Amino acid sequence: MSFNNLTQEKKNILQQEILDIAMSMGGKSFFLQMINDIKSSSEHPLSHQSCSFHFMDGKIKWNKAIYKKTLNTLFKAIRTQEKDGVLLDKNSPKEYKNRLNMIKTLKPVEITVKSQDSDAYTCKIFDVIDGDKTEVSTLFKVIFFYNIDFVKKILNNKI
Repeated sequence: MSFNNLTQEKKNILQQEILDIAMSMGGKSFFLQMINDIKSSSEHPLSHQSCSFHFMDGKIKWNKAIYKKTLNTLFKAIRTQEKDGVLLDKNSPKEYKNRLNMIKTLKPVEITVKSQDSDAYTCKIFDVIDGDKTEVSTLFKVIFFYNIDFVKKILNNKI
């Protein structure tokens, strides 16, 4: 996703959502530090079987173990969704089945981020839109998928 290609309305909504979370954690620098800690981890934090990840000023917990294969399928699906706008591609039956199973597996997962000096906030991996249409949560992508420069652009956008 290119921040510059978003409409002004979407930029403002995205910035407000991320800023609210960053400020509840103690500020932009704490939020960016958390993302840096996630990116600098030797293996992806969500693949830890302990269902928790400690960063400099807090802890991320989730309620179900996520295997590396499932995580890789999720990241391929996110790339496809960013490029084509579709999470489930029905043209490839095997890939469709893999992604559908991944969605069923990860749909109940809730990720809780708790900073030492603030309240915890929770996000789900998927947002359900219109009954059967499912998209990967923007907050999940910001924390675990997008690069740090994109997040900085979001936080520093002038409304």
